[in-house]
Amino acid sequence: MQNSSIPRIDIQSFDLFNRIAQIHQQPQAAPENLRAKYILLYKVLEQACYELTARVTFSFANLFSRLDYICKEKKMTPSDKYAIQTMRRNCNAALRDDFRPDMEEYLYDLRAVVRFVSLAFEEDIPAYFIPEMPHSNRPYKGTRLSRIPYVRASVTSWNDTQIFAATDREDDPFIIINYVRGGYDGDLLYIKDLLTENMPLNLLDVRVDEENHYIPGLIVIYPDYLIDISALAACFREYGHHPLNFFINKIKPKANTAPILMGNLASQFLDDYINERGDEPVTYSHTVKKFFAGAALEFCTCDLPANFHALAQSQMINIRSFVHDILPHNIRSFDKQKTLLEASFICERLGLKTGFRFPYRGVPGVKRSIS
Repeated sequence: MQNSSIPRIDIQSFDLFNRIAQIHQQPQAAPENLRAKYILLYKVLEQACYELTARVTFSFANLFSRLDYICKEKKMTPSDKYAIQTMRRNCNAALRDDFRPDMEEYLYDLRAVVRFVSLAFEEDIPAYFIPEMPHSNRPYKGTRLSRIPYVRASVTSWNDTQIFAATDREDDPFIIINYVRGGYDGDLLYIKDLLTENMPLNLLDVRVDEENHYIPGLIVIYPDYLIDISALAACFREYGHHPLNFFINKIKPKANTAPILMGNLASQFLDDYINERGDEPVTYSHTVKKFFAGAALEFCTCDLPANFHALAQSQMINIRSFVHDILPHNIRSFDKQKTLLEASFICERLGLKTGFRFPYRGVPGVKRSIS
């Protein structure tokens, strides 16, 4: 058993400097080994970031947001923020097949990670690094795009008309969002009351004006907190729409009727037949007992018809015929092992999720979904 009283050993800056020097010098940097060096440097960067945020109580969606937080806490300059975020992107690029090694770019990235460790741990850069790397950060290039479909950003500060944010874009890592001019007829003004520092945002259908201000058509806050699209649709009622409808629906008593129980039991039959094993055939009694164990209160409080079990057995026969006979005869090379029950589909840009009851992927290049 692990002893929780054992003190945690902190990673020191000289450990990281020594590891970076070892990666850079052994073997000597050359175009043919830059991919391997980037992969190892990325691990060092991750290790440094996790060490610097070990005592932070909130979580981060990815390394971009963790890096952005550290840069803000250590009050790094925009140039240094741009350098280390670009180094992170180049490390990710090294994992792709289309990676093109560039020695000049690599040396800028070497400077970026060394300077990041120096600033974050508040230690001087060892002298042996000085002749190995450029004397200044890489030059900054702004975006030349006029329309951008999607931008991921992290809030730095804001005022009555603008949001100042960091992004994961190489061409424009620090942006100004003019939310007053965004949306439709000023419908983004409410965003101001919700903003907090380091809040993640997704900007959709973005227009970049002549002052390089980002004007989004839609802003999604906390996009990593996925909302079921059915729950969102329930916020739109015949008398109007309001976000508080979401919370009202959470606390409203759930409908409990015999047809709802029958539908849920039918889903259990489908689960069991899809996952059926040859040595353990599906039986009505076993499935009903398993379903009842998870829905005992619903059964006890519902007025069930006298023929409920007869109807349920009829449903079971239909589902067995569907899985064993109808699907194999109508879908070429049908294989139960290639089905996904209750598969989730995520729209990361909108922060929404939904699902199909019974999607099937069998024949290469052919996708089917059965609801």
